[in-house]
Amino acid sequence: MWKKNNDKGLNDRNLIEECEKAIDTLIILGEADDELVSNLRVIKEKVKYLVPSNDDKIYEFDRRIKNLIDDMRIALVKADRESLKKIKLILADLRLAIVERNSRI
Repeated sequence: MWKKNNDKGLNDRNLIEECEKAIDTLIILGEADDELVSNLRVIKEKVKYLVPSNDDKIYEFDRRIKNLIDDMRIALVKADRESLKKIKLILADLRLAIVERNSRI
């Protein structure tokens, strides 16, 4: 049983590291928008200091954060007018997901 919990924590740590690296990609994709890059750097710092957990609910929050980052990457690659609106909504959702995740620990 201890091994299983330890694996969950390791998986969560890996997921957090993936999120941090993915935000680096977002920063490069969004480099034309200084405000977006600034917001992404703030989010990256928050993600960087997330505490890994063995809790399934926390892991699900981390999966949600990763999915939002992936959605933003897709929107940044499209870079049309509709995508720009979506990026702002995703950014707000991402902030909220991080706050909710941290309130559960």
